[in-house]
Amino acid sequence: MSETINNFTTSEGSEYAISFSLFKSDVHDIKIDVFDLVLKQTKKRGEQNYEALLHLSKLVFEFLADKNCIIYFYADFSPIKKSDKNTHLSNQEFRSKMFSTLFEKLKNKARIKGESFRYLKRTTEIKDPDGNHYITLISNIEQGEELEELNSAILSMNDK
Repeated sequence: MSETINNFTTSEGSEYAISFSLFKSDVHDIKIDVFDLVLKQTKKRGEQNYEALLHLSKLVFEFLADKNCIIYFYADFSPIKKSDKNTHLSNQEFRSKMFSTLFEKLKNKARIKGESFRYLKRTTEIKDPDGNHYITLISNIEQGEELEELNSAILSMNDK
């Protein structure tokens, strides 16, 4: 099952397709749906990705408002404009940190079913000689046990 949530165009004219797809894997054995969050740039105009990541963060809140699930977000390696103070970060690490920061900023504004959104977010770094990988898991607080179980399964892959 794949459900495209949004096609988004930035003020610079870059276009993105944002989708949530049911994640099928034998890595985890949890009893809750896990959705893979994909942000795909379909047309590039300029170097600013902040606007797209902000929009993505808002969509995550809306998606979690309607579902008891875990969202799995894998930051990609595509080029991204970084400030001078962040040039030492890989594109993937920078994108992961920016997404997490934007998500944190929005949490105080988010409301789910009339109440403040209480959520869990875990970002995991998987070491790789070819470039580290950054995975963020997000869920409502009620799915905390399942989120921690999935995070542990991902961390155990780092040991292999």
